Amino acid sequence: MRRPKLSHAIMTLCLLAVLVGLGLWQLERREWKTALLADLAARQSAAPVPLPLDVARPKSLFYRPFRLVGRYLPDRNLFLVARTYQGQPGLNVVSPFQLDDGRVVLVNRGWAPDEAALGGALPGEPTSVVAAAAPGGWGGMEWLRPDNNPAENRWLWLDLPAMAKAAKVGPQAVTALYFVRVPTVGQPEGYPRPVPVVPDLPNNHLQYALTWFALALALLAIFALFHRRGPAGPRA
Repeated sequence: MRRPKLSHAIMTLCLLAVLVGLGLWQLERREWKTALLADLAARQSAAPVPLPLDVARPKSLFYRPFRLVGRYLPDRNLFLVARTYQGQPGLNVVSPFQLDDGRVVLVNRGWAPDEAALGGALPGEPTSVVAAAAPGGWGGMEWLRPDNNPAENRWLWLDLPAMAKAAKVGPQAVTALYFVRVPTVGQPEGYPRPVPVVPDLPNNHLQYALTWFALALALLAIFALFHRRGPAGPRA
């Protein structure tokens, strides 16, 4: 068996430590993601409650259902374009909703194939809406962020302050949060249709961890096979 060189052994140990470390890190990430998904599920299944007056920490409210009591402000719909529902292209309808205490929030009422499917103007009668708080803003890379078109009421991402201004709700709007209407029992059919609230967060960290550990084992196998050969014999 060939005796391994010190440099080969050191390099192999360093690479092995990196691969095993990445695998252990993915296991830690898996535990974190599992806890996060459980927390999101618990928030989503909670009973609707009134929106608190203090929304200084909006992240603590994300994906929780709230019962909003007030009225929609008519003729101020905003349209999130390039949205799909069950494979069909269309748009999401975001409408300002004025709470009984005077605050105004933006509510994503759901999906429609086009503006014509919405029918007549939205009445501004008193109503109660169950909606889940959700984050706004742009979640991708800055250089990939598209431009919204407020002049034509075409929005590709949730620029909440700009949308509140376009809806003419002024500085009293709660722009730190926006809400997504959730289905309720006995809700009439038609448009707009409620859209999913909880984000799709895949939990593939166990697969990633197994990949790193498999690479670590492959490295050990290559190292052993390379040094298993006997000394080279004399050349002819």
